[in-house]
Amino acid sequence: MGSGLSAFFSLLSKERKLKLFKKGLKNRFLYKLAELGSRTGSTGYMQEALLYSIKETRAAYLKERPVIWCSTFVPSELVYALGGVPFMPEVAAGLAAALGVADDFLRQAEEDWISSDLCSIHRCGWGLTKAGLLPEPDLIIAASHLCDGAKKYLQQISYYKGIPFYLLETPYHPDDADWLAHQIKDLVRELGGVKEDFETVFTYSNRAYRAHQRVNQLRKKIPAPMSGEEAMNLVSMEFMSSGSPAAVNYYRTLEKELKKRIKEKKGVVPREKHRLLWLHLKPYYRQEIFTTLARNDAVIAFEEYSQLYWLPLDSTKPYQSLAWKMINHFGWGPLERQLERIRKMVIDYNIDGVIGFSHWGCRQSSGRNGFLKKELQKKGIPFLNLDGDLVDIRNYREGQIITRLQAFIEVLESRNGGINYADSRT
Repeated sequence: MGSGLSAFFSLLSKERKLKLFKKGLKNRFLYKLAELGSRTGSTGYMQEALLYSIKETRAAYLKERPVIWCSTFVPSELVYALGGVPFMPEVAAGLAAALGVADDFLRQAEEDWISSDLCSIHRCGWGLTKAGLLPEPDLIIAASHLCDGAKKYLQQISYYKGIPFYLLETPYHPDDADWLAHQIKDLVRELGGVKEDFETVFTYSNRAYRAHQRVNQLRKKIPAPMSGEEAMNLVSMEFMSSGSPAAVNYYRTLEKELKKRIKEKKGVVPREKHRLLWLHLKPYYRQEIFTTLARNDAVIAFEEYSQLYWLPLDSTKPYQSLAWKMINHFGWGPLERQLERIRKMVIDYNIDGVIGFSHWGCRQSSGRNGFLKKELQKKGIPFLNLDGDLVDIRNYREGQIITRLQAFIEVLESRNGGINYADSRT
């Protein structure tokens, strides 16, 4: 039956496939089937993530609540406090790459004269928007920090859709956090106030925070109970679910699973010899980076996007709390601050080497790697600057990347003598 269905779809034109897909996104029955399938076909924290995704996707496409598009660095707690559904087209672009369907949407952006030198996440997001595959937004909120491309892309979408666009100008210095807090407060007032009280949303956020904190502590164990690839596959939960009960369920379930793996002494690789730290995100299309590392007894023990860089939120000071969460992001501020956080992760997670993924078109991730490499190598920490792309597979060179990974492994081998960490460390 499955092969027959695949054959049927292969006969359809691209336009017909898109039309069927659009209809499916607005079909309540299909969401019920998807939820049933996730309850029977998956378990644990993965099931929690799938159930959350199905619920919020349904809410967005069926307009069960106002749909608020935002950039990934706008706290989702703000959207939940406004009574909306947080939708991040950047996450949708990563999903398109994972499903192997990003190429057409990237080409659509190029046909619309959007430069291929720009971030592929935003180019793919534009193509998805033009194809009508994303839920219709009621308004858009963007933040100015970390990603120049996101705010311009979302502003362009607001022109294209004819909907309100709000920009939170994030100051560079923490001393100016009150200025950002006033912007958030003014935004909430302009939109008619909060539909859910901050106390409820912040309670969920802080419960998830504490469970996430315990997860990060468990990930210090040797052998590593969870790989960086596994964590980065679901980084959207960090971006979009904070402030919802789903985030609490997700991190508590993940905590239980990691405890079980540790008790059973289940590591990511059978013979863990090299523990690595990953900077930035990972490519979301099929690639051989992590299988190559595993074949060489190396594991991504931790990644910078799993950091808890903020403090628990205070519902008596909601606007200040959200401002501090934004302004204290690990990728914002002086590079020296980023460097100190990376050094701390190296120590905390017993890291042997660092891989900085240089995403094509991302000035934020690519521009800092030279400085980080120089400073970390002064401390005797090997650093690999790995060029690639998160979404556009045309900017990915498998052979070159595998060669560079293997050379990096040789450097690590020469330093630690091929020690089996799982046996030699406690």
